[in-house]
Amino acid sequence: LLAVGLLRGECGVTGTQALAAVAITGFGEALVFGIFVLGVVAAGIRRWELLLGPSGTARALGGLTLLAAGAIFGAAAVVLIGRRLGRRGTEGRGPGPLQWLRRALIDAGEGLSSLGPLALNLGLAAAQVALVVASFWALLPALGLSPPLPLAATCGVIAAGSVAAVALPPGLGAGQAATGVLVLALFGVDEASALAYAALGWVSNTAPAAALGLLPLWRRLPRLGSYTR
Repeated sequence: LLAVGLLRGECGVTGTQALAAVAITGFGEALVFGIFVLGVVAAGIRRWELLLGPSGTARALGGLTLLAAGAIFGAAAVVLIGRRLGRRGTEGRGPGPLQWLRRALIDAGEGLSSLGPLALNLGLAAAQVALVVASFWALLPALGLSPPLPLAATCGVIAAGSVAAVALPPGLGAGQAATGVLVLALFGVDEASALAYAALGWVSNTAPAAALGLLPLWRRLPRLGSYTR
């Protein structure tokens, strides 16, 4: 919500355009990360079969493939729905939740139809995913950890931590740390080492963003209230 408010206040876009931009950005990051994890599982399929068994590995690959395909088809559906709603013009009884949702779908469809900006967004999302995974992966040897399938363990920690950051109440990384301990336990890492890894991962990924954004955010503190209204 704060990102939507900042886009409205700083860029002069409408609320539905700002919401569509935030949604498309999040969708691109999730899609790229999902495809990356699918590649990790496929590349180490032999070792996965030893860990999960052939049937478990097949289910994991099938589930990831369905999720990625569903996301792509869902985006295509939003484009088609947005175009159809756009062709109907501005008919309606005025402002309201349904009109707002309709306008948001039209804006999201237009954003997903803009191939140049969408390709740039996906490229930046791929670079971001690669850097985040590399950051978490580099922490394993730094702490003397060598779990089986280290890249898979890293991706599992990132995925679980991302879900925890959205689903759980704010807790300065407590939810991400808890999920990190649970995920790394599956790879034979003891609780103390897993907790240290999760804490360092949270700091290494939060501190740079906080350092870069603290000054701009401080300058905008007096206006944050107006952004969220």
